[in-house]
Amino acid sequence: MFYDNMNILFGRNLSFWKRFSFLLLGFLVSFLLVVFFTINRLKSEKGVIENIRLGKADVGIGGFSFLQNQEGEVQWEVKAKKAEVYKENHLLFLRDVQASFISPDGEWIRLEGETGQMDTQARDFFLVQKEGLVKVKLSNGVTILTERLDWSNSKNEISSNDNVQIMGPGFEIRGVGLTANVYSQEVRIHQDVRAFITGERDSF
Repeated sequence: MFYDNMNILFGRNLSFWKRFSFLLLGFLVSFLLVVFFTINRLKSEKGVIENIRLGKADVGIGGFSFLQNQEGEVQWEVKAKKAEVYKENHLLFLRDVQASFISPDGEWIRLEGETGQMDTQARDFFLVQKEGLVKVKLSNGVTILTERLDWSNSKNEISSNDNVQIMGPGFEIRGVGLTANVYSQEVRIHQDVRAFITGERDSF
């Protein structure tokens, strides 16, 4: 009787562990399949990025120039020593970039960056610098330095979320984040603002 009870007990336990093993195996197979497809998807996305970085564009243009006009007047112009065109993504990848904005009253802003990317539909773009900083020059004698600069065509604004340095005649201002209207030349620093009188370095 004792052995019979033990056989029944072990038989039930074996049946339980057998079912548990199948469930665990099924879970592991499902998990591995998810990991497999995720890795393949990431590899595919990485491949697209690498293709772009390798310069496999639809068209390569040397001495590139892009104009934005309104009522026959040039609003802004982007120039680059080299541009790579990706028609399907509506993107331009730019190298050695200079962008100029001219207001109706003759005031201007000039941006300079090592590399950039433009959305040809929205006509927005950004500039970055691998070494050093993106430079912004204003016709009033002010210079702005930052790591990355974005242009919004719909807002007529340049902006940055990075550290910003503004230098002008007799002053210097530092902070984090910037928004500026290129036509009114109104500049706003978002936070951590510090201002200095040039040469004395006393903040106020």
